[in-house]
Amino acid sequence: MSELAQQLIDEARTWKGTRFQHQGNIKGLGVDCVNFIASVAKDAGVKNLNIPRDYRPHEDGTIMVRLLTEYMEMVPEMEAGDVLALCDEACAKPEIPRHLVFVSEITPRTTFIVHASQHGVREHRINDHWRRRIHSIWRIKND
Repeated sequence: MSELAQQLIDEARTWKGTRFQHQGNIKGLGVDCVNFIASVAKDAGVKNLNIPRDYRPHEDGTIMVRLLTEYMEMVPEMEAGDVLALCDEACAKPEIPRHLVFVSEITPRTTFIVHASQHGVREHRINDHWRRRIHSIWRIKND
């Protein structure tokens, strides 16, 4: 695992328990999934990661795709520290990413993620339902 990946995971875990707040970005107070990824990356030393402040709670995926392609590179296989872009819970529109999570651990039997959900920032293993939601896998660039 790269040094950056370990820093991302370590920092992401310090956010656990922070409640969900649309467009929030303050550890311990409130954060949404996009700002969680961006804030963790900034706190881990990634520079020049700017998030627009004008997105809606259920936007069409445009801002999320722009964030992914501008600051990350798509990769074919996940590693700890990577970002998963997920479609909506019902998998109604699998071509549109609606949620972002960090891969925090990969074991021979399971994968764990840490993310800002409606229940706050939490870490848990992913099951088949979560795997079906994976739209794409991304690795944060640190230029």
